[in-house]
Amino acid sequence: MRVVAVSDTHIRARDPGLPGPLVEILRTADHIIHAGDYVCMEVLEYLRSLADTTAVSGNMDPPDIIKNLPRKAAVTLQEHRIGLIHGHQAHELKLVHGGPDDDYQSPSMLPFYKYLEAEFPDCKAIIFGHFHVPGVVEWSDRLLINPGSITAYGGRGSCAMLSLDAGKLDAEIIYF
Repeated sequence: MRVVAVSDTHIRARDPGLPGPLVEILRTADHIIHAGDYVCMEVLEYLRSLADTTAVSGNMDPPDIIKNLPRKAAVTLQEHRIGLIHGHQAHELKLVHGGPDDDYQSPSMLPFYKYLEAEFPDCKAIIFGHFHVPGVVEWSDRLLINPGSITAYGGRGSCAMLSLDAGKLDAEIIYF
């Protein structure tokens, strides 16, 4: 099974839409996961027109999206339990940790990883956004995945491609 994960699209209704290379990737998906910050409902509706979509809201989403999407979700695909949350953590955690600074291996990420583990104790993979920094890291017997931002905050847009089989889950970052 091929799953495409995206986050932080930050596309307003007046914007031109998703980047063409991303649309081509999305069209190959069996399932789409979006980790929040759509900014307009049309993005979610478009994703749902392409494939089954699991979605959560983010901190930049307007009330109509927040009202219609959960803060967090979990989905089982090919026997793999996958957690999904935007990643704008509790206020107390922000005092300790503000983001990955391009290094998901940094010890400063530990409080955030513990937060994800507490939110999704039964998930073997957790997808989050918010930081706009793509990365895949193995931590505490889990695969933690940030697809980055499709709006090229670091110069290139990115998404994550997950390959799921009955016994295996792999993820890689795709840049466009």
